Amino acid sequence: MSKFRFLRSTIYKLKRRFGSSVIFKRIDVSETPDYTTGVIEDQYIESKPVRNVILLPFALSRNFSYDLSYIAANKNFTYGGFYDTDTSTIVCDKRDLKGFSLDLDSWVEINCVRYQVKKVSEAYQDSTVLIIQIIETKGER
Repeated sequence: MSKFRFLRSTIYKLKRRFGSSVIFKRIDVSETPDYTTGVIEDQYIESKPVRNVILLPFALSRNFSYDLSYIAANKNFTYGGFYDTDTSTIVCDKRDLKGFSLDLDSWVEINCVRYQVKKVSEAYQDSTVLIIQIIETKGER
């Protein structure tokens, strides 16, 4: 029980000292486009603002992806492209997200920038702490 109390106390102190406010949102995956205009509208199911989460520093990296024909046919000339990604990790208390179902279809809004949830893991067996990995592809809307 003392480990549990120590973990909660440490998370609380870190949130108070280094806390950032974020908004967790979850959208409907089964959205249908308007066939006359071609517009797909995001239908927000849930939105949960959280005042203090521990936001670790961002890491900017440049990635390269090959076209599928390079992998399938092993051709000499193929298409591909570079893209930049900005990744970070959020440490959050599970009590802060009470009533919100966080999954991989969710996204996080930090300073009006959208970050896709890449991985959600629970720390320890008591599952009081959520470790959320987020990613932003630069140039994506």
